[in-house]
Amino acid sequence: MRILITGGAGYIGSCVANLLLDEGYEVHIVDNFSTGSWSLLPPKAKIYELDIGFELKITELLKKIAPKVVIHFAGSVEVEESMINPLKYYDNNISKSIIFMKSCINANVENFIFSSTAAVYGFSDKKIPIKEDAYKEPKSPYGSSKLILEDLIKDVSSKFKFKSLVFRYFNVAGADKKLRTGQIKDPATHLIKIACEVACGKRESISIFGNDYSTFDGTCIRDYIHISDLSELHLLGIEYLLNGGKSKILNCGYGVGFSVLEVINKVKEISGKDFKTYIKPRRLGDPEFLVANNELCIKTLGWKAKHNSLDEIIEDSFMWEKKLNTF
Repeated sequence: MRILITGGAGYIGSCVANLLLDEGYEVHIVDNFSTGSWSLLPPKAKIYELDIGFELKITELLKKIAPKVVIHFAGSVEVEESMINPLKYYDNNISKSIIFMKSCINANVENFIFSSTAAVYGFSDKKIPIKEDAYKEPKSPYGSSKLILEDLIKDVSSKFKFKSLVFRYFNVAGADKKLRTGQIKDPATHLIKIACEVACGKRESISIFGNDYSTFDGTCIRDYIHISDLSELHLLGIEYLLNGGKSKILNCGYGVGFSVLEVINKVKEISGKDFKTYIKPRRLGDPEFLVANNELCIKTLGWKAKHNSLDEIIEDSFMWEKKLNTF
């Protein structure tokens, strides 16, 4: 059973690739290594150093491999960077993805999984878990680019023999349970990774961007999902599509939120390190409250979270960060 993954040298892509190989799938990875790392690649995967915007080469490769499912991770993923350099995001996330989807259609790919984001929702006025049909008003070019691709995928699915699952990720954290792969981005931009870097002595302090939100402690609240649970969702998604499942958009989160301060304090507790924190102004594009309603995901895929404890997420993140210190 062949699966093709774009962006498989990245954090999420490499974790999914490892799980699929563990489950006996044949995994092919396309990555241009603009941000991905060779060190994260599973040894048993077949690697192609290609940009998804190379239409003829990608189409030829897809025809040759004939994957049962394509999982599309490739793209730019930083909210802050997208505010500074929107053209990069519209180029990488829209223009190149349109070309890639043309290749998929021309190569008769019938099943497609797309990594989207909770950033498509923008700011939520109602402090309740967000459903998939909630109003979309992305506050960053990153979120906008993903929403445009979601609409494109929906339109393509209605015109071709092309079924899709769109996964809207909330905050992904943790590391592969065997510590084969995890976050290595430098400089780090994710809260848990930054906090773990401080706990490991790689940074002197951590900044909290805004402590005047209308939350219980004044800091933003997020839904953190363990990378191992997210990877399993992709495995279940493959099985769902191959068993005749219909195209859907699904939230990927636990339905429980933790504040920035809660996360930092938990890192201090688990690491045994007390480090400095500084309060800074709010960042553009940061929603106050972002928590998933995951009922549709559970119902559609029969998913049961196995690693939905903040302690476990942070413990695995901290162990991975300590492993990076030994490289």
